[in-house]
This record gives sequence, C-alpha cells and structure tokens, in this order.
Amino acid sequence: MQCGNHLEQVLRRKKKKFCSDGCRIRWWNHHMHLMKANAVCVHCGKEFHGRSGRKYCSHRCYIAERFGGKDDSENVTA
Repeated sequence: MQCGNHLEQVLRRKKKKFCSDGCRIRWWNHHMHLMKANAVCVHCGKEFHGRSGRKYCSHRCYIAERFGGKDDSENVTA
C-alpha cells in the first residue's frame, strides 16, 4: 500500500496490507495522527503514544522528573 507494489494474497490467511515491514513503518510514520494517544507524561502532562507502562514522553522529561528541574513542557519534543 505504501510503495504501490502488488501484494499477493495467500488463501486462508489474513489479508496483507503491506509488502514489507519497511513499508508498514513508513506508512505509520506518515499517518501518526490516526493513532490514539494512550498515555500522559507524568512530568509535562503531554499525551503521547507508547507501550503500556511508560510514564514519560521523552528522555528529557524523565531526567527532569528524576533529578529535578523546572517543568519545560512547551520546550519538550518527543
């Protein structure tokens, strides 16, 4: 779907949507707005996409929370 290559479907298998992992990753990187944020950063309060159990949106927020530091939520880049 991402690159336009023809996908061969195998009978009795789940329908393929992407020809490779690389195409799948490129597609999601360009369509992140379709993902739902599933966590809120403990330090800055920003919603972010992440594995369950993550507390911080970035390494910067982790360091600031752990070692002290001002809340620089407007300067945080994920």
